Amino acid sequence: MKRVVGLPGETVEARDGNVYVDGRLLEEPYLPSETRTEDFPPTDVPPSSYFVMGDNRSASKDSRVFRAIPESSIVGRVFVRIWPLDRLGFL
Repeated sequence: MKRVVGLPGETVEARDGNVYVDGRLLEEPYLPSETRTEDFPPTDVPPSSYFVMGDNRSASKDSRVFRAIPESSIVGRVFVRIWPLDRLGFL
């Protein structure tokens, strides 16, 4: 499971541990506060493609590795969280 962080036509980059989309800091309240994203250069998201990233940034294989994915690769949307149990609920 990955989160869409960049839409077609946007530019995504990471610097100083944070992700920026079109030069604006991406607020990521779903990540633990100590999470840092390894720097990567500005990357343009092609038409009909999406830049995706996993929450486990240090071990995630995502668009930083395999580039933006085509829209046809998106198969669903997460709507419920089951773990951790104390945060069980609909999103």
